[in-house]
Amino acid sequence: MSAEPILTSDVFGLTKTAPFSRRGFMTASAAVAAGYTLAAGPVRADVIKTDTEGLDAGDTKIKVADGDMPGYFARPKGASNPPVVLVAMEIFGLHEYIKDVTRRLAKLGAFAVAPDYYFRKGDLTKVTDIKELLPLVNAKPSSRPR
Repeated sequence: MSAEPILTSDVFGLTKTAPFSRRGFMTASAAVAAGYTLAAGPVRADVIKTDTEGLDAGDTKIKVADGDMPGYFARPKGASNPPVVLVAMEIFGLHEYIKDVTRRLAKLGAFAVAPDYYFRKGDLTKVTDIKELLPLVNAKPSSRPR
């Protein structure tokens, strides 16, 4: 007589050792995401344009330590206390796709804000060569603004 438990397929997967660690998974995921972003390049094709009907949307300025950071926002008209979503832009600047994402999120009921993180570097949507863009976004300031 055998006293070994019979494992069903859904439980058996929980008992196996993972092929790599969580750190390995996160590192591989970050590398894939970075590779995709570089391969995708700046948005050049026609973009989807979500309308602003029923929304308050537009350019805005966000106060930061050394001035005003440009941004784009969209929120449902008349919504009180909607959830806030911060839309992280790509290295290609605050372009139309990122603005469209904020409008789509607002259509779903959120107050979406997309800040232009690289505003001190200029308008990155105008840079067409990735070889010119990478040094701009990879440069680190010598000190943090206070």
